Amino acid sequence: MEEQKGISRSPRELLEYNLLPLVGHLLMLTLALLFLWSNVTTFIHKSPTRIPEVQIPKDPVLECAQALRFEINCDFSVLQDIASGRDFKKILAVCFLSHLPFWSSIKQFIHLKLVIKIVI
Repeated sequence: MEEQKGISRSPRELLEYNLLPLVGHLLMLTLALLFLWSNVTTFIHKSPTRIPEVQIPKDPVLECAQALRFEINCDFSVLQDIASGRDFKKILAVCFLSHLPFWSSIKQFIHLKLVIKIVI
């Protein structure tokens, strides 16, 4: 690829590498190096590196799950209100939002038709 004059490229664009694959590959490389080092230490008579034990505490995971369950139950109650017809404003909002792409496509079609008439 040729670099255009006056346009600077970011390092991310030069590498063309996303963050998540980079992190994943770095973690796999680190794991492979630690594995090799732990096996090499027996041959060179050095003590192996001590890898700390990592544990996820139970309470924050339960709090997160409980908050997620609460939000999902609230969403289900809203859906139940909409389906049963109890909240007319929400029904109108859902109908309007569901037809918004349709009206947008019609607007684009009319705009395209006007542009074609102007050009021709």
